[in-house]
Amino acid sequence: MNTRQAVAGLLTLGTLFARPAATEPEPAPAAGFPEATPVEVETFCGSCHQLPAPDIFPAAAWPRAFETMAFLVGATQGDDKAATQASLTQMLPYFTQRAPQTIPVRANSPVSTKITFERAPLTLDTSIQSGLVTSLGVVTSGGRRNLILTQAPGASTAPSTLGSVVLRSLGTAGSQQVTLGTAASPVASEITDLDGDGVQDVLVADLGTFPAKDHARGAVIWLRGEPQGGFSRQSLLQGVGRVADTEVADIDEDGDLDIAVAIFGWHSTGQLLLFRQKERSDSATLRFDIEVLSPADGASHVRIADLDGDGDLDLIALFSQQFEKVVVYENDGNGTLSEEQILYQAPDPAWGSNGIELADLDDDGDADIILVAGDILDSFVLRPTHGVYWLENTGDTPFRPHPLGALPAASAIDVADLDGDGDLDIAATAFLPPGGLPDWTLGGKRPEDFDSVIWLEQTSRGVFKRHLVAGGPPRGLSLVVTDVDDDNRQDIVVGTIDHPTLEPSPLMVFRQAPASKE
Repeated sequence: MNTRQAVAGLLTLGTLFARPAATEPEPAPAAGFPEATPVEVETFCGSCHQLPAPDIFPAAAWPRAFETMAFLVGATQGDDKAATQASLTQMLPYFTQRAPQTIPVRANSPVSTKITFERAPLTLDTSIQSGLVTSLGVVTSGGRRNLILTQAPGASTAPSTLGSVVLRSLGTAGSQQVTLGTAASPVASEITDLDGDGVQDVLVADLGTFPAKDHARGAVIWLRGEPQGGFSRQSLLQGVGRVADTEVADIDEDGDLDIAVAIFGWHSTGQLLLFRQKERSDSATLRFDIEVLSPADGASHVRIADLDGDGDLDLIALFSQQFEKVVVYENDGNGTLSEEQILYQAPDPAWGSNGIELADLDDDGDADIILVAGDILDSFVLRPTHGVYWLENTGDTPFRPHPLGALPAASAIDVADLDGDGDLDIAATAFLPPGGLPDWTLGGKRPEDFDSVIWLEQTSRGVFKRHLVAGGPPRGLSLVVTDVDDDNRQDIVVGTIDHPTLEPSPLMVFRQAPASKE
C-alpha cells in the first residue's frame, strides 16, 4: 500500500474532452522534395530521440504524430517552421507505408475467480463539477485510516475554479471529510513534518493548469500544520512550469528534510530540482538551496530511496514525453548526487509511461521499480505494449525489465498483498477519455470492451497471474489499495471523473467479498 499516488498520463493532455478528427488526411510530399530514404529518416528522427518502428502506430495515426513532432522541433530548436514541416513531410511516407492498418490489443478478459470484488461508489462531497481525482494515498491518524486525495478542475470547468486536497476517513465508524487546502490544479500530495515542529504538514504539487501548456503557473505549496489546528498556506516554489510531483526526505542526512521536485512542464518549461533545506532562524520560514538535476521536460514522478543498498538515499525519477526513461541520481554517502544514470530506457519514444512505484517485489532484499505504461493522450493509440512492468533490481544498471500484465491505456498502479498470502501483488487501472475517439484508437471496438481494473497475483517469486476486477469503460485516473471497511481484506479504491453521466461518484471502491465456503 502506497501512502500516495500521482496521476501521470494526463499531464500531456491538451484539453480533456478535445478529440482529433476520426480520420486525418496524409500530407502530400513537400513540393520540390523527394521522399526521405531510411538513412535520412534515422538521421533526422534520431537527432531528438530513439527512432520509432513504423508498427508502433496504425498508418492513420502517423500524420497526427508528425504534427506533434513539427511543433516539438520548432519549439525546442527554434527551427524555421516551413523548413521543419518540409523535412517532416518527407519523412512521413516512410512510416505510413510500413505501418499496419490496425494494431490488435487485448479486450475484455474473464472475471477473476481467485477473489471476488464488489463495486460501489465511495461518497465524496465536492463542489467541482467535472473535477478529476488526480491522486490517492492513505494515511493513519488517531488510529483511523484516511484517504488523502487531490482533485483538480477539468478542462470544462470555469477558469476561476480551484482544486482541493481532501482527507476522507475510512472504516465502519462513519465517514468524515476535511478539505486541507486548495490549489489551482493539484496532482500530488504528501503528509510530512517539513519544518520539524512536531505538527504534520502537507506538501502539494500544483500543475497550475491541468490542460498541457508551457507557462509559469506551476507551484509547490506548503500547507503548514498549525499547533491549534488547521493549516496556513505558503508557496515554496512558484513561477515555474507545471509541477507534477514532489518527494520529501533528508537526502544529505543533516537533520532536516529536503524536497525533490518534478516539473513536467510541457515542451519547454520542465525541470527536475532538488531543494536542500538550509538552517533557519524560525520554523515558520523555510530556506533552500536549489539544484537543477535535469533541465529536461517530462519529469512526472520522483521517488527517494536507498536503491543500491549502501545506506544512503538515492533519487529516482520517471521522464515521459519523448524521453521515456527511468533514471537514478546516486548518493555518494555525503549527500552529493551523481550524474543521471539510466535504469530503464523504453523501446520507443511513444511508450506512454504513466507512473512508477518502488517495492521489493521479489523479496530479495532490494527495491525494485514497477512501471505502468499506457498513456494514449498524445497519440490516441492503444498498444499491445500497454500494461505493467517490473524493473528488477539486479544490483547493476540498467535494471532488468519484465512485462507482468497487459492493460490497454493503463494509468495507475499500487503494490500490496491483495490475497493475504505473504507476498506482494499489484492492482492497476486504465483510462480512456470519454467522448468520441478517432477510428484508430479502438480498432472497431467499444470502450466497454476494454478492462478497467485488474490485479496481478504473485503466484511464486517474480511470477504473476493476471485477474480481472472490473470491465470497461476504463475511467481510472488514480488508484490505491487499502482496507476500506475494517474487514482485514485489502480493497481497491479508484479515482475517476466527477461527472454524473459517467460515474456515480469520483471515487469507486472495489471491496473484497468474503471468501466463498467450498
